[in-house]
Amino acid sequence: MDYNYRLKQLTFFGGPSAGSPATLLNLPNLTILVGPNSGGKSQTLRDIVTLTASNRGAEGGVTLGQAVTTLPRSAAELATRYDLRPAPHSGHQQVLRYIGVDLAEGGATVLQSHLKWPEDYDRIVKTPDQFASLFGSSLTAYLRTENRLSLVNKKPAGDSNAEYANLPLAIYRKGTEIERRIRRTVSAAFPGIEIALDFSDLYQIGFRVGKGLASISGDPRDTSPELKKAAWLDDQGDGLRSYLAVVAVLTALERPVVLLDEPEVFLHPSQAFKLGRFIAQQASDSCQIIVATHSAELLRGIILEPSAPLVIRLERVEERSFVRPLDSASLKEILTDPLLSGSGVLAGIFSTAVLVTEGDSDSRFYQTLLRKLKPALDVHVINADNKQTIPKVMKMYHRLGIRCVGVVDIDVVNDPTQLRQALETLEVDPEQSKKAVDACRKICKEVAGNPSARLSSLLEGLSNTLNQFPSVAERTNPDDLNAQIDAIRASLRDLRDDASCWKEAKMKGRDALTECRADFEGLITTLGTARLIVNPFGELESTLVELGIPWRKKKREWLGDALGKLDSMDSTACPNLREFAQQILTTLELPA
Repeated sequence: MDYNYRLKQLTFFGGPSAGSPATLLNLPNLTILVGPNSGGKSQTLRDIVTLTASNRGAEGGVTLGQAVTTLPRSAAELATRYDLRPAPHSGHQQVLRYIGVDLAEGGATVLQSHLKWPEDYDRIVKTPDQFASLFGSSLTAYLRTENRLSLVNKKPAGDSNAEYANLPLAIYRKGTEIERRIRRTVSAAFPGIEIALDFSDLYQIGFRVGKGLASISGDPRDTSPELKKAAWLDDQGDGLRSYLAVVAVLTALERPVVLLDEPEVFLHPSQAFKLGRFIAQQASDSCQIIVATHSAELLRGIILEPSAPLVIRLERVEERSFVRPLDSASLKEILTDPLLSGSGVLAGIFSTAVLVTEGDSDSRFYQTLLRKLKPALDVHVINADNKQTIPKVMKMYHRLGIRCVGVVDIDVVNDPTQLRQALETLEVDPEQSKKAVDACRKICKEVAGNPSARLSSLLEGLSNTLNQFPSVAERTNPDDLNAQIDAIRASLRDLRDDASCWKEAKMKGRDALTECRADFEGLITTLGTARLIVNPFGELESTLVELGIPWRKKKREWLGDALGKLDSMDSTACPNLREFAQQILTTLELPA
């Protein structure tokens, strides 16, 4: 079996829970680091760079304690596998030249003058510390966000050692087929844009951008006039340069370990998705890739490829590190389930916690409320489209180990069958679930009240509605008839809403209940243990009555006033609303 240098294991400080001292993970060909900001993703890549160059823990390292790499059977095997050929240095010394680990400048390993390469290095390559310090940097590439843009800018071409000092010349040395692959990949992500490597100048080399470059090839003396009509890549957008840098390194450099720090930066979401797919396609036994990302689109592109990545969620809470490998089947389900794929569920793995709501208006309201009360909190608020989907979304986050809470209106208890299904999805204790469903039936009976009175009121309303509109014979203008149809439909919607037995409960919340108040309190306690919180005010449109915004039928009009009121809310105003918000934060285990 051919030798491949790679990271076999990483030992992380911390684990999935507060009591976990360390987590040892075996690394496949592709590893993705996700999680909230300041969770340790970029720090992990920096620690890997240090560990692979010294085999010792990073000084003051936050995330990693140890890295285990594969070692060759002999120095000759290493030299043959990665074409490590010595070049003269000073005196009788020789060096192994390469592009440095951060790809910004050349690097070199100075060979010991009294040892012959590779015959006398067998013992050294079998010793982890010595192997790491001599060869680790030449086998690892680290694409930092800060220097990625400059990697594909114009570079000097005249130095005999320049091949080992810059990326454009390394691409040139690989030949035309590699360059064509890079050009095709970039053009697929940036339609209408063509690039070409300009090496017609004896002193500098770099990429050109323009039209008609796809057909350029051959003797540089012939192509120079056409190339000079095109702009240098250096003057183009950050997205194009960043994308090209990642593609070039993974296509041309042939480093066995590649570290990518937020490769999605500067990219449109669709380009991040394409880059994710490209990254997944490049991962192999001979090219191990570790990516730190904060992009749901990049991650989506990776997961949809059959690459079987290891996805690790990193989080820092009060100086403690939490490390959790995420279930790959759950991530795939998020992207393939119609109810989950379009609701922003995947983006939640990049936040500290998640709040799931019934609809878009609810999401906007609770997002504004939490930002007003706790601006620094990192809570991802998503819309599940309806209350029936909320338990399914919550269960997915629970499986991934991400703190999550759902907020529902009081009518979540208007159907015992649906409530039982929700409790089963949230894996509530069967005995507690049975009590909650029994309480739900009692509540529904009280809320239903006297149906004959509601029916009489509905029939009277229908009669009044019909009487207030003229007959069809009295109007012949199509516009008048359409206006009458719209008015009748609006009146019927109002009658339908007014006839609902849950109208008062939605407007008053728990205060609408008398006989079953204790049953309701017990039921919402049971739901609370499953992290499903019932709006105590009834429904969203009843939430700000104490701030002077009354319940309204038209939610959009109410929402506009509500968001403005929240924005100007005094720090001591609305104590009941603040208590409700505190309940949400406490359930999420966040500072209230």
